Amino acid sequence: MRKLFYAISLFLIALVGLVGYGHHIVLWWYVVLVPLVIIGIMNVLQERHTIMRNFPVMGYARYFFEFISPEMQQYFIEGTTDGRPFSRQQRALVYRRAKNVMDTVPFGTQLDLYHGGYEGMRHSIFPAPLLDTPPRVRFGGPKCTQPYEASLLNISAMSFGSLSENAIKALNGGAKKGGFYHNTGEGGLSHHHLEPGGDLVWQVGTGYFGCRDAQGAFDPECFKQNAALPQVRMIELKLSQGANPATAASYPPGRTPRRSRASVTWSRAPPSTHRPGTPPSATARACCVSWTSARPVRWQARGFQAVHRQGRGVHRYLRDDDLHRTDARLHHGGRCRRRHGRGALGVR
Repeated sequence: MRKLFYAISLFLIALVGLVGYGHHIVLWWYVVLVPLVIIGIMNVLQERHTIMRNFPVMGYARYFFEFISPEMQQYFIEGTTDGRPFSRQQRALVYRRAKNVMDTVPFGTQLDLYHGGYEGMRHSIFPAPLLDTPPRVRFGGPKCTQPYEASLLNISAMSFGSLSENAIKALNGGAKKGGFYHNTGEGGLSHHHLEPGGDLVWQVGTGYFGCRDAQGAFDPECFKQNAALPQVRMIELKLSQGANPATAASYPPGRTPRRSRASVTWSRAPPSTHRPGTPPSATARACCVSWTSARPVRWQARGFQAVHRQGRGVHRYLRDDDLHRTDARLHHGGRCRRRHGRGALGVR
């Protein structure tokens, strides 16, 4: 194709010159032709992109169609119920509800209700009575001084920094209006979480963002101060790094956008010269060894009840005999091992 490019380029240059000899206006085609020839020669000489080297000018068409392929897929190929992770029909439903307009579509549904694996609600011959208030789940055992009645549907963990301050405010404001909680994620607390006034579940991960000292270690005083905030209704302790369990996650200082850098720094509390990160496992030992000794954390967090999340989405309360066994191992110099795989420890 490179030889063909050279041949076509020479032919077009000669053709424009011959025709322009009699019709001078045709010489203006050199304004377009010469830059294309120069770009093509540069692409032939470079050795970084094979496609552009073999197809010096037409290779740009490949990158152009690759660039617009998501839009082509969405608007011309994808059906209203085919998108992943959310279909166009589901997105349209969210948009309508966000604008407070009618979201009911008459004349049935486009979904295959009889397809295997379909999940939905159908009419019952014996319907249950209508509840006056939505059902809630109580977090907190007999020794919990501040139990919390949680909604069945809540906002899962998404950290500030990966989400903007406006997104955090919108999520927490929605949690306040809807009467459910908002999980902060392991990125720590920020004033954007606290400003709307919604209920918060403060997630403390292996990086201790929001309760770390200048060296990046666990800071008990900072933990107590943030745990005493009225919006913090529960505390979730993350036992290990689930996103990258084999290695520690870190980001260099200054990677966050300039307009939100100060806010992210305030919420995560790392020093400006320190390279913050999330180790694969917890390192604090004095107040909470690998987050398995729940009694000191319960004491510092105003008597919250400890809840251990086993695996994915399965919770159980840590009984007092579990705490006694943990304290005994620590007292005799033993190590407490987590036997339930990846998960988190929620404290309330």
